[in-house]
Amino acid sequence: MATYTSISAVKAAIRKKAQQAIGEISQKGYETAQNNIDGFYTGTPVYYKRTGKLGDSPRTNGVQGKGSHISTEIYLDDNYSYETGTWTAEQVMEAAENGYGNLVGTGGFWRKTVDEMPDIIDDAMRNAGFERK
Repeated sequence: MATYTSISAVKAAIRKKAQQAIGEISQKGYETAQNNIDGFYTGTPVYYKRTGKLGDSPRTNGVQGKGSHISTEIYLDDNYSYETGTWTAEQVMEAAENGYGNLVGTGGFWRKTVDEMPDIIDDAMRNAGFERK
């Protein structure tokens, strides 16, 4: 058990453990999003050419913050366009996730990622030394 000689030492120790947890959440959340979106790619489209841009869209901004605020963001980057077609990246993501627009693949990849995040968060917090009571 650690001994702290000041409040600032306690805060620094908590921040270090929180950064560890957020780093793990960022990495594992990103990997989960990537694995789940990779699962979209089933079947072979007939009416369009697959570009793979959807599969390249998972992102994380890593560990962010100063002071008592630390965070991470895991998201799908929709800042790209398709050379053919009239849909935006956001429209493609929505159609792919929800299974419409004659897109060939398995939807629900983002919903599955969101559903898996509580376990990822709990594991990372526990690994960093924070226990849920």
